[in-house]
Amino acid sequence: MQNRPVIVVVAYNRPNSLLRLLSCLLKAHYTHDSVQLLISVDHSDDNSVIDLANKFQWPFGEKLVIHQSQHLGLKKHILACGDLTLKYASIILLEDDLVLSPWFYKFAIEALTFYNDDPQIAGISLYNYELNENNFQRFKASDDASDVYFMQVTSSWGVAWQAKQWRDYKEWLEKYSLNDVQLPDYMKLWGNHSWKKDFTKYLISKVAYFVFPRLSLTSNTGVQGVNQSTTPLFNVPMQMQQKEYHFLSLAQSNSKFDAWFEPEANCLKKLNADLQAYDFTVDLLGTKSEFTKPFVLTCKSVNKAIRPY
Repeated sequence: MQNRPVIVVVAYNRPNSLLRLLSCLLKAHYTHDSVQLLISVDHSDDNSVIDLANKFQWPFGEKLVIHQSQHLGLKKHILACGDLTLKYASIILLEDDLVLSPWFYKFAIEALTFYNDDPQIAGISLYNYELNENNFQRFKASDDASDVYFMQVTSSWGVAWQAKQWRDYKEWLEKYSLNDVQLPDYMKLWGNHSWKKDFTKYLISKVAYFVFPRLSLTSNTGVQGVNQSTTPLFNVPMQMQQKEYHFLSLAQSNSKFDAWFEPEANCLKKLNADLQAYDFTVDLLGTKSEFTKPFVLTCKSVNKAIRPY
């Protein structure tokens, strides 16, 4: 089965950003003769964004514009757009502060198809982290000869979902979201307005993952928004030439990370046989404050070290 995801653009009060994103969409390569575009505009007293969305000419297929009847805010707006997976089977969701690789659609449909039957995959990211959100240090996923890695972190800068993935999340959100889940300290500060915080809680509680590309298909422009200050920190290089993607299943991969951007213990055990005898928490960055395992692999000073690493 190959997916035909609908492209869903989430827009609000940033006409210049929306125009830039729509220009990127016009320059992209599409693998199908007809690609549907849906632009969802949150309600505002400023009509410049809805006017732009209505006037935009989409030559690749059907275009639909949704003008929300009341102001939702980013979290409710994302949830409403995520619900479109239940109508269209799969979507690619793009916020209006993004720029795109011309090959974003090809990567999305191939990744959605490859991971279609894995219940532990909760979404496909189009963005590759090069900066750790946990401590703002450089991040590079360990090499396992594939074009992807896996994290228990939610992508917000370009994401693709299947209907089943979204349905499972919404079921959890309605029944279990208030359950206590240990989150990184940096994420606790985001408050209740963050849909990404809730989805990451879901990943941790369900032991599920997002698939991330090693070469980004989107970049965040750093444009100021309601929930973001202006910053170029998360601008990243993007794939600009066509390539064939090599995917590994979650079980095959040795590049899996938790919500703290730490490698999973089992991945380290595969690389170092001396670690296999220990049940440990990975804290190589020294940012974790709670430990549930008998041992911890950490950069922090300790009173009783078992062995160096």
